[in-house]
Amino acid sequence: MIAIAAFLLLVIFTGYLIIYNIFQISVAGDIRFYGLLKTIGTTPRQLKRIIRQQALLLCLIGIPAGLLLGYGIGAVLVPVVLRSTQLDAGITTISTSPVIFLGSMLFALLTVLLSCSKPGKMAAKVSPVEATKYTDAIQTKKKQRSTRGAKLHQMAFANLGRNKKKTVLVVVSLALSVTLFNALCAFVGGFSMEKYVSSMTCADFIVSTPDYFRFNPADEFITPEQIEEIAANTKASLSGTGYAVLKTAYLWMTEDALRQDYARYESAEQLDSHMSRMEHRGNMVMGDTRIEALDNSLFDKLQVFDGDISPMLEPDNNAIAIAVSLDDYGNLPNPEYYPKVGDTITATYADDVKYIDSRTGELCNEDTPEEYLQAKLYGARDVEYTVCALVELPNSMGYRYGGIGYNAVLPVDTAQRDSGGAVVPMLYLFDTADEADEAEAEQYLSKLTAGEFSPLMYESKATVRSEFAQFRQMFLLIGGILCAIIGLVGLLNFFNAMMTGILSRRREFAVLQAVGMTPRQLKTMLIYEGLFYAMSSVSAAFVLSLAVGPLAGKMLGSMFWFFEYRFTVLPVLLTIPVFLLLGWLIPCMMYDNAAKCSIVDQLRDAQ
Repeated sequence: MIAIAAFLLLVIFTGYLIIYNIFQISVAGDIRFYGLLKTIGTTPRQLKRIIRQQALLLCLIGIPAGLLLGYGIGAVLVPVVLRSTQLDAGITTISTSPVIFLGSMLFALLTVLLSCSKPGKMAAKVSPVEATKYTDAIQTKKKQRSTRGAKLHQMAFANLGRNKKKTVLVVVSLALSVTLFNALCAFVGGFSMEKYVSSMTCADFIVSTPDYFRFNPADEFITPEQIEEIAANTKASLSGTGYAVLKTAYLWMTEDALRQDYARYESAEQLDSHMSRMEHRGNMVMGDTRIEALDNSLFDKLQVFDGDISPMLEPDNNAIAIAVSLDDYGNLPNPEYYPKVGDTITATYADDVKYIDSRTGELCNEDTPEEYLQAKLYGARDVEYTVCALVELPNSMGYRYGGIGYNAVLPVDTAQRDSGGAVVPMLYLFDTADEADEAEAEQYLSKLTAGEFSPLMYESKATVRSEFAQFRQMFLLIGGILCAIIGLVGLLNFFNAMMTGILSRRREFAVLQAVGMTPRQLKTMLIYEGLFYAMSSVSAAFVLSLAVGPLAGKMLGSMFWFFEYRFTVLPVLLTIPVFLLLGWLIPCMMYDNAAKCSIVDQLRDAQ
């Protein structure tokens, strides 16, 4: 919410700056006209209304054009963003809700009215006499005179101080674009591919059936013959198989823990009714579970949060590991939910489960009310396990779907023994020793799984890296467009400031030339002004980056778990040549355009 609020404030402020400066220039250019209107009886209120009506007429043209352009850009960008965030499933159209257009229109209109209010007050307050002498300078205390003469760079620097408010607005608008560009570079540069890849997949390659990767429960996945074929055609430094336990299994858990699961989906009344229908043993309740069996080699892929997994690797053991859900930063948010290491936990395996009507004891039908449904186990037997560890089972080598109750991990031999042989291969994963072996395996698996109806699919670190690259490109695209818009606002404000300065000081420039200042000196003075604007903006951006960078990095680190903030001001330094060029080029263009009139014409026009 803070990030969204900061973004909206930035948009409002930059929009205000550009519109304010545009109306400031318009009023400054026509200030003598407004002074003449006051001499023939125009009231300050009428002058404000004139400027406000000008703004509304511009809105009548600009807002519809902006809405169409915004919708067009959104129609292009939104699919790009969705493709990078796995949210594009089922999204076929871009919203054309009138609420969006109405909100955008009101937002733009409010920004315009706020922006033109201050120039309107300025035009309303100016007297006819002041209007004829207007030079865009704010009256300050009398300054001490110097007998050493004036240097061009000193005159240019003094000119910036004539209207400090305008100077600050221009510098801030330019500095904002550079600061945002610096933040964007730090943001995208802080994305850690290693963190992202290690979280999204736990192995170089994972192979199974489409049902597995599409989160569909199934009775069959990859076959032992297919695993043997893949192993024979790839070079693996580590490999193993994950197995699904097909026999229905339940782990007995405390009622408080099970209530935490169901509370996410049911109201308090529904939860009480549900708990009353479940089978109890003292304070323990029979909860659903998903038990996954692993080859011993895959236990290296588990992250042990508490305890030790070595007891599970011993022969004829009765140890079990409970899979916990850690947050993105490796913390366990609800430790009280899970059993403790060393606790004894009971698992019930059943050959079949049917639901009966508790009123009649007969099998239920579609008309049986939910409150009378009761599970009945056939061929059930209990197995006692000792919890040896709490582990994080990577989602990429798990069932890939969750549910009610615990997730648990067993060695494949133990799972075969306790489930009565109801264990089937679910996935095969392997790591390669080097990039050459990885490339060969990638090529082999891509051919093996080619075709729309291939019985196998695979996931690799290469595909995850590609997804990560697309994710970064999405932020670069959106951030680049935002930087470009704010940069354009800054450049327009820079352009506007120089134009305002030249238009409002035409008589002053003509007088300076009349008393001996050459056109080259006048042009050099304006170039100095532009360079001072540019270097002040870069300096302000440098200070803002020093102040805002660490705060933004901390905030972004809390939003994106794979972000590692690295302080940098290199983008600010890279903008120095660009700003120096603009500081030289824009004043030259403005002066060349204004110098087309002679000194006499400029003096006559200024009168």
